[in-house]
Amino acid sequence: MITHTFLHIKGISKRQEQSLWEQGITDWALYENVAPKSRVPALQNSFHALRTGNVNFFARSLPGTELYRIALGFPDDVMFLCAETTGTSLYYDSLTMVGWSFGSSYGVYVEGEDPAPFVEAVQRAKVLVTFNGTQHDCKFIQKHFPELVLPVVHIDLRYSAKRAGFSGGRSAIEQAAGLVRLTTSETASVLWHRYRRGNNSALRRMITYNHADVEAQKVLLDACIRRMYAKASIPDAVQSSVRFADSLSVIRWAKTKDALPRSGITVSAYKSEQASAVTYGTLQAERPLDDVCVVGIDLVASEKRESGFCILHGNAAITSRVKTDEEMIAVALSAGADVVSIDSPLGIPHGRTSFWDDDPMREQCGITRECERQLKQRGVSSYPCLIPSMQKLTQRGMGLAEKFRAHGLEVIEGYPGGTQDILSIPRKQAGLQDLIEGLKEFGITGRFIQDAARQTEEMQAKNNSTVSRPKKIRAKESWANYAGNRTSEDRLTSPQELEARQNFLHHYRLQQSKRAKITHDELDAITSAIVGLFYLCGRYEALGNAEEGFLIVPDVR
Repeated sequence: MITHTFLHIKGISKRQEQSLWEQGITDWALYENVAPKSRVPALQNSFHALRTGNVNFFARSLPGTELYRIALGFPDDVMFLCAETTGTSLYYDSLTMVGWSFGSSYGVYVEGEDPAPFVEAVQRAKVLVTFNGTQHDCKFIQKHFPELVLPVVHIDLRYSAKRAGFSGGRSAIEQAAGLVRLTTSETASVLWHRYRRGNNSALRRMITYNHADVEAQKVLLDACIRRMYAKASIPDAVQSSVRFADSLSVIRWAKTKDALPRSGITVSAYKSEQASAVTYGTLQAERPLDDVCVVGIDLVASEKRESGFCILHGNAAITSRVKTDEEMIAVALSAGADVVSIDSPLGIPHGRTSFWDDDPMREQCGITRECERQLKQRGVSSYPCLIPSMQKLTQRGMGLAEKFRAHGLEVIEGYPGGTQDILSIPRKQAGLQDLIEGLKEFGITGRFIQDAARQTEEMQAKNNSTVSRPKKIRAKESWANYAGNRTSEDRLTSPQELEARQNFLHHYRLQQSKRAKITHDELDAITSAIVGLFYLCGRYEALGNAEEGFLIVPDVR
């Protein structure tokens, strides 16, 4: 359609272009015969740019909404691209894979492999097509390849679809365009973690999903163009016959592991070192941690429900679930905690006088703290501390922190979800096993690993059998019976105290061993305790301010 376009010529508006089409002047050659002399050079330059493939000539003058015309003029040089990353935070996450397609060919770059084919593909491309590439794909590619220059002409289908009249997210847009996909719970970031740990089939599935995303872009671009034709009343004589979906690609897998890269896509063992640069071993080398004790709590809003609880001695985690504040305090004191890390807001926005929506300062001071805004700027999602669903949790968290401090214990605020993002550990939404594998990779040990494995085996056996299994009963003994009411001044100061602590931990382990199952509550409590390790080692950032309370996050840079 580029030869039917006049918008790039100075002085011609959309209305004037439409008028030319209605007069039967539908391309440059016809217009050259009637154009004012002042516009003839622009037409000659247009012919030259078309012959030489100078798309920048058109991009400089065409409105951003009309860049699809350039794609239609150079269909063989349109690069459909989809990048995969470890997460959505440009600050913490990194590029793992890029898939791309020209016409019926598909290529892929896997982090750690030779990037030359990808670099050559980008250098060849005249037009780049992505979905949300402006905010995601392009930024991660430029972070990973800082010297690589991406094509000037970029069609981001997220925005093109909106202009074309589509609504909703990507899934809704694809359905409206007639695309039907097989649903999967496996995300690219989780598959990447599995691949790093030796599961090559995870990379194969990751490539397959990426290929589907790339090919879907061709269908979406065609659908957007058709709608924009109708929206702008573009005559049939001007419309392009190009249909990008007519050139769908297929994945050509290499037949042998020794095949050359250009003869097909090879799935080989992971070669890079993209896991978190900081592990328990790193911290241990900076400060001995074997005698350190951190309590991590994944707090819930009500004492009627159980919170995830972890005692972390060095890298050995003991996990369980606890209901009351008194039990938590008793356990922390008896365990000899050096610091308590709580997953709960421990402050409210500066100027607020209460947790509730009827606070007269709500409109002026808002519901979000500075630390939460800083996390959002880094691309890490978190809930504002005073949205309705968080108000009771914030109230309990602040009250519990004061109780701990009254007993002489140091308390910090941790955020397991953000910490998992920072340490490249899959969040609980990916599944418990992937989260456990991430904790193991960081260096955490404990019975929870065996319990989770047994739990998985029992679930598989249950699925394979119709025989009902008796329910396991969790021990109900009160931890306060073993902990007593010790204060920070007298704990761990005598052989009797050490014996009492050992007896308590013995009962604690017995109780934990009778647990029915491991849940994400305990795993988030472990992650909260990991924040405490970073804090004690001085490897942390304190986000926020003193008035609202600091949020502690690991410093892995």
